[in-house]
Amino acid sequence: MFKTIKKRNGQVAPFKIEKIINAIYKVFLILAVIFITAFIFTNSVKAQEVSGGTLLFPEMPGVVEATSTHFQITNSYYLNITLDSSETINLRLESVPEMVTMMIKPVSSAISTQITIKGFSPLTTYYKYQDDYHNLVEFTTDGNGSYFYVQDLSKTHFVFIQTGKSTKFIKDDATGGDCYLIGNWDLNNKTCTLTTDLNETIQIDNNDIILDGSGHTITGNNTGSGIYLYRKSGITLKNLKVQKFTNGIRLDFSSNNIIDNNITVSNFYYGILLDVDPENNINNFSSNNTIINNKSNLNMIGIFLGYFSSNKPVTGNLVDSNSLGGIFLFPYANNNIFTNNTISNNGEFYSGMYFLGAHNNKIYNNNFINNSLIDGRQSYVYGGDGNIFNLAAPIGGNYWSNWTRWNPPHEYCKDLNYDNFCDSPYGNYNWQDNLPWTKQDGWKLPQNQPPTISNLNQYKSDSQTL
Repeated sequence: MFKTIKKRNGQVAPFKIEKIINAIYKVFLILAVIFITAFIFTNSVKAQEVSGGTLLFPEMPGVVEATSTHFQITNSYYLNITLDSSETINLRLESVPEMVTMMIKPVSSAISTQITIKGFSPLTTYYKYQDDYHNLVEFTTDGNGSYFYVQDLSKTHFVFIQTGKSTKFIKDDATGGDCYLIGNWDLNNKTCTLTTDLNETIQIDNNDIILDGSGHTITGNNTGSGIYLYRKSGITLKNLKVQKFTNGIRLDFSSNNIIDNNITVSNFYYGILLDVDPENNINNFSSNNTIINNKSNLNMIGIFLGYFSSNKPVTGNLVDSNSLGGIFLFPYANNNIFTNNTISNNGEFYSGMYFLGAHNNKIYNNNFINNSLIDGRQSYVYGGDGNIFNLAAPIGGNYWSNWTRWNPPHEYCKDLNYDNFCDSPYGNYNWQDNLPWTKQDGWKLPQNQPPTISNLNQYKSDSQTL
C-alpha cells in the first residue's frame, strides 16, 4: 500500500513520522464521522420499524405509518408497541400517553385479519373502541402484555385503546341524550349548556348540535379524548375548559364545525386535534372547521391539523408553552389561513409552527414569541410549497421576537423608512416572510399619517406654531 522511497545509493529513506500520523488521524476522523452518522440515522429509523412496507415520517415520536404486516414503535412516551397482522394492511399506529390508536385501512380483498399487539402491561384491563365511544370491547392482557383479536377489513376503521372508560353522549332527542344529567337541553336550538364540571369524555352523536361549556371544566385521568366527534358536521364547541386527557378536543372525519373560545390545557398529547383517513377521499376529510379564540397551552402539541385538513381561518388563538410544538400541519393540510394568533414559548422539536408536506397555507399577522428555533427560525417548512407568510403592505407579515428582540432592533431588522416593517425578510431557503413587523401586534397599531391641525392655536413643544 505504501511505496518506499530509495536514496541514490539504494538505501531506503525513512518517511516523516508526523506525516504518517497525520494521515492516519485524518482517516480515523472520517471513519468516526461516518460511523456516528450511520448510528444516528439507524437509531432514528429503528425507533419505528416495519417489515415489507414503507416507513413514513420517522421524526414523529410514537408514530409509525406503513403498508405492511409488522409494525413496531420503540420511541414512544407511553408504551413501545409491536403489532402483527395476518394480512397486509395500511396502518397508522400511534402510542401516545395513556392511549394507543390505530387507523386501519384494507389493501387487499381480505375481509378480516388477525391482530396481535404486544407491549401492554401484563394482566391489565384496557378498553378498546372502534370508530366511536359506543363500540366498546373490554379486554385483559395475558401475562406477557399481549392481546389478540380479529379486525374487520370491510372498510377503514379507527380503533383506539385506553386505560379508562366513562362517556356522556349528547344526542338530538327529547333529553339531549345524557345532556339532562349534566346540563340544560334546549331542543329548539339543539343546545346543551353544561351546569357542572365533569370527569369524563363527551361525545356528540348527531350533527348541528351546540355544546356550550358555560365556563365549566372537563377533567380526565390522562387517557382518551375530552370532547370527541366522529364523522360529524355543524357542531359548535364553545366556552369549555378541557384538561388532563390524551387529547383535549378531537375531531375525526368531521367537517364544517366551529371550535370557539375553549381552553385545552395540560393534555398529554394534543390540545386540539383534527384527524382523517389518509386515503384521498373527500368524504374522509376534516375540512372547513373554524378554530377561533381558543387557548391551548401546556400540552405536547397545541393544535394538530391532520391529513387533508383544509380549514377556514385559524384565528385569535393563544398557543403557548406546549412542550413539543405549537401548531403542527400534517401532509396535505392545505389552504389554511392563520391570522391574529399568538404562538409563544413552544418547543422542543417543532418550534412555533411546523409544516410537514403541507401546501398553500397563508400565515400572516401572527405573533411568534420565544419559540424554540429550527435553523434559527420559529417556523419550519418540510416538503411543502406555496406557503405564504405575508401579504402586501399594509397587511404585511408576522412579528418574530428573535428578529426584533432588541431596542433598537439588531442588524437584521432595520426600519429605515419607518413603515413598521423590517427591511430584511425572515425565513430560510423554502419559505420567507418578506414584511416582518417590527413590533408585536404591529398590524393593530395606527399607521404613520401626516400631521393634522385641529386647532389654529396648536403649538409644538418648542412653542412654534404648526
